[in-house]
Amino acid sequence: MSHAASSKQPSISRCVGQAVGIVWSAIRTPVTPQAAEVNRRTETLEQGGVTLRRTTIDEVVVQPPPQPH
Repeated sequence: MSHAASSKQPSISRCVGQAVGIVWSAIRTPVTPQAAEVNRRTETLEQGGVTLRRTTIDEVVVQPPPQPH
């Protein structure tokens, strides 16, 4: 492998550092729910000692505006 070919690839330590930085940034980013529940419906069916309960939740998800870099 020539010196020119190896200089194009980042080192292992740099790749590990970038990965740790990405994970650390994801950990520190607050998670705020941006979904609003608009409807909830529950259906219950009992038959022969068995209960089937189905719950449907309709939500509206609001996307935050893109952050300028």
